[in-house]
Amino acid sequence: MLTKQAYIELYEKYEQGLCSKQEIELLESYPDDFLLRDGDWDKGLMGPQETVKNTLKSTIQNHIRTRKGGIQRQQMIYKIAAAAIVCITLGLLIRFRTSDPFIKNDSYIDSTSEQIQAGGFRATLTLEDGTQMDLEELNVGELVVNGQVVGSKTKRGQLAYQGTRRDAIVKYHTIETPRGGEYQIDLPDGSKVWLNAASSIRFPTTFSQDNRTVKITGEVYFQVAKDKNKPFIVDAGDQQITVLGTKFNVNAYDNEQSIQTSLLEGKVTIKSGQEEFLLVPGQRATYNKQNSRMVTDKFVDGNVLAWQRDQFVFDAENLQSILRKIERWYDVEVIYKGEVSDQVFSGNISRLEQVDEVLNMLALTGMVSFETKGRRIYVLN
Repeated sequence: MLTKQAYIELYEKYEQGLCSKQEIELLESYPDDFLLRDGDWDKGLMGPQETVKNTLKSTIQNHIRTRKGGIQRQQMIYKIAAAAIVCITLGLLIRFRTSDPFIKNDSYIDSTSEQIQAGGFRATLTLEDGTQMDLEELNVGELVVNGQVVGSKTKRGQLAYQGTRRDAIVKYHTIETPRGGEYQIDLPDGSKVWLNAASSIRFPTTFSQDNRTVKITGEVYFQVAKDKNKPFIVDAGDQQITVLGTKFNVNAYDNEQSIQTSLLEGKVTIKSGQEEFLLVPGQRATYNKQNSRMVTDKFVDGNVLAWQRDQFVFDAENLQSILRKIERWYDVEVIYKGEVSDQVFSGNISRLEQVDEVLNMLALTGMVSFETKGRRIYVLN
């Protein structure tokens, strides 16, 4: 079985025109060896293994062709090796593997700045009177507002509100994550909420007797405590989501063209204008902001909640959509120089990696390149 290092050495020999016919056949067999080593193939994410293998073979064979006078020199070695490891092209793709030391040894981006680190637990609490508190500076322990204990910071990255008396004065709090931040909140009714980067939730310190209403922006995952007498209502701008007790994810960023609600457990009713949909587990509702229409389809749980596992998962996703996620998580600005690629990418990589590692995975495909200066990322092609 050909190792990656042996593959590199053999390819270097091929570039010098010294490969025998048998050695060229060995180069072409590399996809078989590579795929056999991959013991946790995810067919849902990466597609049928045989189809991907054939595509990789074709990719390498297109670069290994003979002509009179020797072997035609093709692209640089690492791009060919990358084709056998991470090639991502038009719907037939292999996932990114950041644990692979072969991939990490070389960079395909031009970086003239310090490494940009991944996001982390960052959020701001805004009280009803406008007072703001940096939750990272708040010590673990009771959260006291105007002499009243309303909750506690249970650990880094988590704030838990406690239930209050029904006759208590209702105050509204807003918790907002910046770009590069995430946070978990336990609401007064026991519901759990996770905020992705550049997201917010506004909620009362005590819910009314009739319902439990919150307002959100950005991306939020909910685990709603069951209460058949008090529906839980999420105001997501152009959309209102009503549940009794369930688990669901809402993606409602202002700079995205749609609002997506993905249901994992229970039932939810989504209302937008005159349209109303009832979702069952495994269904996703997508509301198009441009034409005000809503459609439903099925989704993969692991893809939707990847951000909670500190993963980026791209499933036939266009470059601009991917880079918007990178902007939010790494708190950077993306600037396009030239025509924007219409290629789609699939794969996964840890959100805990530095931004250069994520960009490098994309650049390895040979379809795009980047340059970073400070907190700006320039897309070169």
